[in-house]
Order: sequence, then C-alpha cells, then structure tokens
Amino acid sequence: MGVVIGWLYVFGGRTGARQFVAASVVDRLIFVSAVFLPVVFAGVLPHMLVAFTMLDMTLAVGAWVLLRRI
Repeated sequence: MGVVIGWLYVFGGRTGARQFVAASVVDRLIFVSAVFLPVVFAGVLPHMLVAFTMLDMTLAVGAWVLLRRI
C-alpha cells in the first residue's frame, strides 16, 4: 500500500500543482500517523517505522513551510 501511495505522490509532484502539495501535507500529517503508529505499537510492524513516521511528519511540515513561501 505504501508503494502505491508513493507512486501517486511521484506523479502528483510532477504536476507542480500547489493543491497537490497542500493535500499531501494533510494526508501525511493525519493519515500516516493514524495508520502507522497504532500498527507499530500493536507489534505488527517493526518499531523503526516510528522514526520514519516522525521523519515523514517533519518533512510534511517542511513542505508546508516551503509552500507558504511561494
């Protein structure tokens, strides 16, 4: 599932649309943390994904800051 979402992000990012960036920020802040963190804490996935989830949330905030500058 993550590969499919990443594939959609690649093509959405290539469009250069600001709306896509805003939608991906909301998606990454809310849905990624809401899905990955409970699954990791339930023991289904390795705990290293917590670090990747935090990194992705940080990068989402960075994308929002860069979007607001333009």
